[in-house]
Amino acid sequence: MLARAVPTVRIVVTGRAEARELDPDQHPLGGLEGDEARTFLERALQGMQVSPTLVDEVAGRVSGNPLSLRLAAELMRREGEAVLASPRGRRRLLFGLTEERVQGILYRRILDHVDPAIRPLANPGLVVRRITPGVIRQVLAGPCGLGEVDAARASDLFARLSREVTLVREVGADVIIHRADVRTEMLPLLEADAPEQVAAIHRSAVEYYAGRAGPDDRTERLYHRLMLGDAATSDDEDWDPLAAAALEPALPEFPPASRVELASRLDEVEVDPDDLAAAESEAWVRQFVGQARSMLDAGDAAHVVDLIERRPDGVRTLTAEVGQLHVEALAAMGLRAEATEVAREAIAAADAAGDLRGYVELSIVAARVAEDGGDFVQALDSYLDARESAVDLGVLTVGLTAGAGALRVVRRGGMRPDARIDALRTAMVSETGRLTESDKARNPSLLRELAADLSAEAPGLLADAAEYAGVEADTGHGEALSPEARSTIRRVSAPPPEPDAAAAVPEPDAAAPVGPVTAVPMPPPADPMPPPADPMPPPAAEPMPPPPVSAAPRGSGSPAGERRRPWRRRRSSAAKGKAVSDALRESPEDEQLQAHLREYWRSEADQASYPAAEPPPGRGGGADGAEGGPSSRGEGEQP
Repeated sequence: MLARAVPTVRIVVTGRAEARELDPDQHPLGGLEGDEARTFLERALQGMQVSPTLVDEVAGRVSGNPLSLRLAAELMRREGEAVLASPRGRRRLLFGLTEERVQGILYRRILDHVDPAIRPLANPGLVVRRITPGVIRQVLAGPCGLGEVDAARASDLFARLSREVTLVREVGADVIIHRADVRTEMLPLLEADAPEQVAAIHRSAVEYYAGRAGPDDRTERLYHRLMLGDAATSDDEDWDPLAAAALEPALPEFPPASRVELASRLDEVEVDPDDLAAAESEAWVRQFVGQARSMLDAGDAAHVVDLIERRPDGVRTLTAEVGQLHVEALAAMGLRAEATEVAREAIAAADAAGDLRGYVELSIVAARVAEDGGDFVQALDSYLDARESAVDLGVLTVGLTAGAGALRVVRRGGMRPDARIDALRTAMVSETGRLTESDKARNPSLLRELAADLSAEAPGLLADAAEYAGVEADTGHGEALSPEARSTIRRVSAPPPEPDAAAAVPEPDAAAPVGPVTAVPMPPPADPMPPPADPMPPPAAEPMPPPPVSAAPRGSGSPAGERRRPWRRRRSSAAKGKAVSDALRESPEDEQLQAHLREYWRSEADQASYPAAEPPPGRGGGADGAEGGPSSRGEGEQP
């Protein structure tokens, strides 16, 4: 009626959900581009003095979605001009403004208005594309923490989720799908923040769809296998041509190797050269990291460097982990100057990429290299820089590792602690109280370093380090201990005294009746050997020592005088550590024991990360010497 009365009037309906009942023309809105996005951001920051370079970086990092740009401006105002002018502030802002994280914040704002009972189905449940009551019950219930879900509860959850039109849309009877725009934005964030949970959902979905034979089921099974990086072979039954064709719109969601595999099987889709290169790089990095760590542990650092240097230019900064392994390998070969230069390049690359975790871990490795070389001032700067960024990152054990390094080089370098170090020490004492038993079990070397320099304020660290890292005062670095400390540790870590064997033999019961005694004849003696014609003269004046008393039970087969075989007498460092830990907890006021344990942990923590090695011929390591071999900081720990 309105259209007939006023022909020029047009009705515009906007929103995230489709207004399908109106049969409208759909016009998806794109984001602002280039200069438009920059101008929008400048206007949102009006009144703030922010460098044009930082505005360009933020506009380039965030999508042109006006809501995302407003959120970026909100975060920048929250940081303030002074913070944004510092390297740390810029780094923290750009880390928080990765596209996935911005969209994640926006998505969580949407979830705040969603029924709490179904939020887990939206996040992380959006890992699956299709949702049915069966998928809720058999795929999502476990990984999403829903507990036991029977058929009735699954149907109820499905009905509730179906009403959230900002998140899902209906495509069939008892079938809904997540909105494609939401999944596209959120999947990368989920994969980065909870990779194990995401993989668990994919595996659960593969298993679920394996028992179903419909075309949609075959498509979804193939989808989840490809998301897991399972590039199936051509004769694999999952490679249904119809299923593969149905997944063409989902190509951007897959990891590069799976994109290459799927595109190569579709007739009208060309393999993207960038995907091919990325897939090749992904495969190389995955294989290299595992091999390189094993090689470093085996002392074969030269092979690690050779593998990297045979790759094209730029591979050293392909990922932060590759850069870290490269630095460690060079340091292990005695090439400290090269290790420092590679670390500098890799840190800059991680900074530019907004990889805050990589930046922190590379900074810690660079600090260890400087510490090994005796450059405690540079090491302190690197440790403190890593500590600040680790706090921004929010990973407790990483921040404590960087902080422990800073405290150690202050002590080793004979520096006078300033206000920064005092504040750091206070903060770390509080943070150690937040370590879980799992954190301690996974990071024994961190406990060792904390016990070395923080146990005066937190004595419990001495017992924790002994329990999880073990104690050995008679070998290795324990040889550098004072005699008093070594004696104390030997005493408290010694095994309990063995009971006297004679005491273990029960005395006969006088009241017990005694049965008849039967005489058993002895066999006749064998023919005696004739005496030697010229017997040996008796020994000289030096008397023989008295024979040792045997503690072995009779008939045990142990030779007289041997209490136990040596391999049984030795006690493991873990057992000694447990004994020391128990002694500390039983006698918390034993200051002498605490002081000697603190000396022990310092002797351990002060060892070089990369024990000294000569640089190989033809490659100078610098006049400062070098360190080499597997790290004493605890390979495989966090970080």
